[in-house]
Amino acid sequence: SSERFIKACLVKLKNDETLLLTEGTQIRDMIRVEDVVEVIAKILKDTDFKGYQQLCLGYGEAHSIRETVEYMKKGMKSKSELCFGALPMRQGEQDSVADINWLKDMGYCFRYSWKTGIDKEMEDMQ
Repeated sequence: SSERFIKACLVKLKNDETLLLTEGTQIRDMIRVEDVVEVIAKILKDTDFKGYQQLCLGYGEAHSIRETVEYMKKGMKSKSELCFGALPMRQGEQDSVADINWLKDMGYCFRYSWKTGIDKEMEDMQ
């Protein structure tokens, strides 16, 4: 999962350890758990959704694993070496970005953005 990947990278970055990574071209739409909980609470409280519905959840924007790890390295002021391409890409791995038009229609505003969510993770690690 993205959460375990982010935390594992941050621990290595904090300790200036080398990170062995894939090419990092995979695209991910990552979201902080606090925003997920708030969205679920809003759905339960303020909407009249009925029956089964599939609702995509994310920030509606996606960033590559490479961009994410490079951003974290800079934010942590780490001396870690990032070895992109040291690990093979997983076969059939799909990119992800959520269609959040339904959230926009509800007027929901996230507490975090992609970068402020990562910043909070880095702050918690320091």
